[in-house]
This record gives sequence, structure tokens and C-alpha cells, in this order.
Amino acid sequence: MAVNHDEDASRWLRIQDFWEENQGLYVFGGIVIGLLLYPFLEMVITGFGGFIENLVPEGVGIAFTVFFLDRLNQRREEKLRLLDTQERLIREAGSSSNETAKAAISDLMRRGWLDGDEGLLQGQWLNYADLKSANLYFANLRGTDLRGAELMGADLIGADLTGADIKNANLEGAILQYVDRKSGEARQANFTNVQCNEGTTLPDGTRWSPQTDWAQYGAHIDTLDKTI
Repeated sequence: MAVNHDEDASRWLRIQDFWEENQGLYVFGGIVIGLLLYPFLEMVITGFGGFIENLVPEGVGIAFTVFFLDRLNQRREEKLRLLDTQERLIREAGSSSNETAKAAISDLMRRGWLDGDEGLLQGQWLNYADLKSANLYFANLRGTDLRGAELMGADLIGADLTGADIKNANLEGAILQYVDRKSGEARQANFTNVQCNEGTTLPDGTRWSPQTDWAQYGAHIDTLDKTI
């Protein structure tokens, strides 16, 4: 064991001596190896830099595309939810349940979907709807099917009923001041005690007066409130 230890020590001493005597050779060899490896290292570094340089704009483009598509999907979902809400309220406005119909009308009015050119009830099918005492003032009901609808005591001030079909509807005690009723069907509609004024337009385009006879338009009347 002592012999092996002495041999190892002697070998290490020879290596130290060789290093001390030939330091310049090792430095030269290191420089040569460095020069040989430099092009390879430069290629690797340049290639990685080019990869990063290309990756950044592509990554930004991908992130923007994902964000844009996400926003597009959100807007599409919001639009679908809005359409679902509008369709539901139109459907509920034509309900035979007075509570349901009135709640829908109130919601439509609150959202601004009842009056104006974009009023959602124009041309809709609301026949036999229970709209008793509903607030339909200034509602756009052009061409709306209101046959057999219950409109007793409904507030229709300023509503546009042009071309609306109210045949067999019950409008007893309804407020029709400033209502536009040009054209449209009114046969057998109950106009008993309806409240009108000179701003009410009749089916023939003339204005209401205390002498107006609703019967000439086919309506059923017991008495007519002579509201000014």
C-alpha cells in the first residue's frame, strides 16, 4: 500500500512540474480551442437571438388574436343573451297572465324597447294577451295583432296603433288620448267608456270629437266618455 501511495505522489509531482514548465503551451492551446469554437458559439448565439427575435412578434400576434377572438365571443354571447331577453319579453307580453304580461311591458319600457321606431312590440302577435291596466303609453304597436286582447283600463296615451288589429279586443275604460289609430281592424272591439281627446286619430285619419261614433268603425260601444 505504501508503494502505491509513493507512486501516486511521484506522478502528481511530475504533472506539476510539467505544468510549470509548459504553461505557455496550455495558454496557446486554450486560445486555439477558443478560436475554433467561436464560430460555433456565435452561430448558436445568433440563431437563438434570431429565434427570440422572431418569437416575440409572433407571440404578440398570437396573444392579440386570442384576445380579439375572446372579445368577439364575449360580444357574440352578450348579443345572444340580449336577443334571448328581447324574445322572452315579447313572448311574456302576449301572456294570458295579467301579472306576467304587465311585468314584461314594464321591463320593455324600462329598457327603452317599447316606444320609438325600434319598439319591439310592433307587428308582434299579442292576441288574447291580458294587458288589463298595462302602461302602454307611447308604445309602438304598429301592425300588432291584438285580436281578443284584454286592454281594459290600459294606459295607451300617445301609443301608435296604426294598422293594429284590435278586433274583438276589450278596451273598456282604456285611455286613448293622442293615440294614432289610422287604419287597422276594430270590428267588435269594446270601446265602452274609452277616454279620448282631440289628439286621438281615428281609423279614417280624422280627429276624435265628442260627436265621434265608434260604431261606424265596427266597434262595440255602450257609452263613450267625452274626455277633452
